[in-house]
Amino acid sequence: LGVRCTCELCVADRSESPKITSQISQILRDFENLDFPDILDHSFEEQIQSMLKDLAQYRPNHPHLAYASYTIRLSLGFYYSRTVRPEKSLELFRENYEFAKELSLIHI
Repeated sequence: LGVRCTCELCVADRSESPKITSQISQILRDFENLDFPDILDHSFEEQIQSMLKDLAQYRPNHPHLAYASYTIRLSLGFYYSRTVRPEKSLELFRENYEFAKELSLIHI
């Protein structure tokens, strides 16, 4: 269509090397293919935390553009709410709420 978006996220995406874009995409594909266990699984938790850490390193100067980590943190929060870690669930939901509020995704 020839439309070139100039929002901060699209500009950041275009400024990144294809290697970084590919790595971010791979992390997201890996996340989408995960099977969330019904019980608390520390290796699963470590795997998710590793994904979040990896994503954070790609945009250290633009944490407000971390939409991918928002989705992963939200899913991890729901996972914790189904297991025995409700305090962790609330912590992640609070982080995501603040993130969304800052970006005006939530109008409160």
